[in-house]
Amino acid sequence: MNRHLKQIEANALAVRTKYREELEDARQLLAAPGVQVVAVRRPWAVGQKGRVLGVFENQARVDFDGKVLTVPLSAIARAEGLPDCAAASITYKVAWIKMNSGEFLS
Repeated sequence: MNRHLKQIEANALAVRTKYREELEDARQLLAAPGVQVVAVRRPWAVGQKGRVLGVFENQARVDFDGKVLTVPLSAIARAEGLPDCAAASITYKVAWIKMNSGEFLS
């Protein structure tokens, strides 16, 4: 009996660690005040880098070299080649739900 409990605890710890890593990876892709982002969709200048001033629901206020614009999260990414910030937000929410729900959603 004791051996089975230890096995269950070890499995739960492994699953929780996996979900915590997923959550941290997803957090690195989010738009947040103070982080640098790059425009990835038109009509914004694709490739132009800016600094996030604030995030509101599905859009962000971004300072592009002194010009402050409100940009949808789907039009910016943390770096070129990474998922846009809207997709990253969804990924983060899914990872958070998995983290707090246990292994039943894996």
